[in-house]
Amino acid sequence: TTLGAPSKAQNGLRVTVTSQTAAAHVLTATALLADGASGSPEDTATFAAFIGASMILVASDGLWNIVSLQGVTIS
Repeated sequence: TTLGAPSKAQNGLRVTVTSQTAAAHVLTATALLADGASGSPEDTATFAAFIGASMILVASDGLWNIVSLQGVTIS
């Protein structure tokens, strides 16, 4: 699945992505996933192969700021 950049008008928009199947999933948001770490923004979020793996994002100035991760690896 590909996630596009949020517009500045969407600042503050909160998005929750949750896996409903016990399969690995990859969300791609090229250079849009800001996790506050060196090298950020990142490109992909890989969800572990279990139900309930989840990620919460908030739109901020054209990026998706990561609020929380559960069973998700960012790279």
